[in-house]
This record gives sequence, C-alpha cells and structure tokens, in this order.
Amino acid sequence: MLRSAFTRTIRSSTRTLHTSTRSAATGGFSRFNPWAKKAVVPPTPAPTEAAKPAVAFNVKHYEEEETSLSWRDQNADQTVEQIQKAVKTIVVDNVSGVTESTWKDAQFDSAETKFKVIKESMRQTGKEVSNRELNNIRSGAELLAHFTEESSSQANSSVRQYFQDNSTTLPPNLVFRQ
Repeated sequence: MLRSAFTRTIRSSTRTLHTSTRSAATGGFSRFNPWAKKAVVPPTPAPTEAAKPAVAFNVKHYEEEETSLSWRDQNADQTVEQIQKAVKTIVVDNVSGVTESTWKDAQFDSAETKFKVIKESMRQTGKEVSNRELNNIRSGAELLAHFTEESSSQANSSVRQYFQDNSTTLPPNLVFRQ
C-alpha cells in the first residue's frame, strides 16, 4: 500500500512535468517551426528632419597645410650661401628676439619653435634631418652646420666616386656602368 501511494505521486508529478497549460498557438513549439506564422511587429516611423539633432563639426581648415610635404631633394643643388640665407631668414622670422646678426646664437628652447624652424628649413633646402640628429640641433649655428656638412658629405659618398677611387683594388668583374 505504501508502494502504490508512492508510485501514484511519481506518476502524477511526471504527468504534470510533461504537460503544459499553454497552447501551441501562443508560441510553444511554434518558434522552432520555420513554417509557423510569425508575430507581426508594426514598423516604427523614421524620425523627421526636425527631430534629428543638429550635427556640428568643428573642423579647422588650414590653407597653408594643403601643400604636399614632399620636400625631399627638390632643391638639392643649393650652394652653402643659399642654404645659409634660407636658414637665416627662417630663424629670424620664427624665433623671438633674434636679429640678423645674432641668428646663429639663437637657441631653440621650446619644441614648437624648434619644429617650426626645422620643418621650414627642410622644406626650403630640400634636405632632411634624421631623428637621431634632431636632438643634437639646439641653435641656428648647429642647424646651419647640419645642412652644410650634409651637402659636402653627400657629394663625396657617391657610388661612382667610390668605384673611381678604388678601381685598382676592386675585382675586375665590379665595374660602374651608367
């Protein structure tokens, strides 16, 4: 008797476990059925022009920055006097308190001033300042020395010049051809 009461409770609990009061129309297993009718959701209306927030882009356009910064080797054949004149005018224009007689002693104290002077010098002379040498340039004289030394070292470091200087020591299969 005890056993039959226990079996009845198990059977009745399993019966309620597998049965549900929800009908198939409310979406029981119909959500897994690809052919079942889907609930229709009304589309939301698009916001009108008056409801859209005003977009303001605060973009500053600089007319002088439109020029390309491809200054490399544009004016590579400048003399030392032309380079000195260009660097002198740039330093006098961009560093405050500097005259034409004291431009070589002008110190580039702020990073902004140094950037302006070196950028404009690179653009006008057509020569570059590498990152390694950038920290060593602190005055107008050092900038001028960099540009004039580089021009003299570039003239001596051509491949043609190397072959002409070492023609007796090089093997015969190494020949410079134009």
